[in-house]
Amino acid sequence: MSGTASRWWNSDIAPGLVLVAATVAALLVANTPAGPGYEAFWAIQLGPQSWGLRLELKHWVNDGLMTLFFFVIGLEIKQELVRGELRRPRTAAVPVLAAVGGAVVPAVVFAAVLWGHPAVGG
Repeated sequence: MSGTASRWWNSDIAPGLVLVAATVAALLVANTPAGPGYEAFWAIQLGPQSWGLRLELKHWVNDGLMTLFFFVIGLEIKQELVRGELRRPRTAAVPVLAAVGGAVVPAVVFAAVLWGHPAVGG
């Protein structure tokens, strides 16, 4: 790989652009005549039946890969808190408050919109 291409793939923007391209491709395929085949692909059953792990591919992605994703994110956050820029409480305060707000605010909005409705417990 040339130096320019290697620098681009190692940049901060490359993973985001690949993710956007994959999302656009999935939306296009799902909304064309190939859509049923796309849905059938995600419904493929994988895993050992004897362990009760015979799940659809979409469940492996949602449950398995997302678990790995959040594990890696947790390790990166720990590294930042121990050795990185967030090791000082004053520096870490804004990201911590943003994370708490990112969890609490949507829950409050959800409860406010559905107040008095049976689904409010969701």
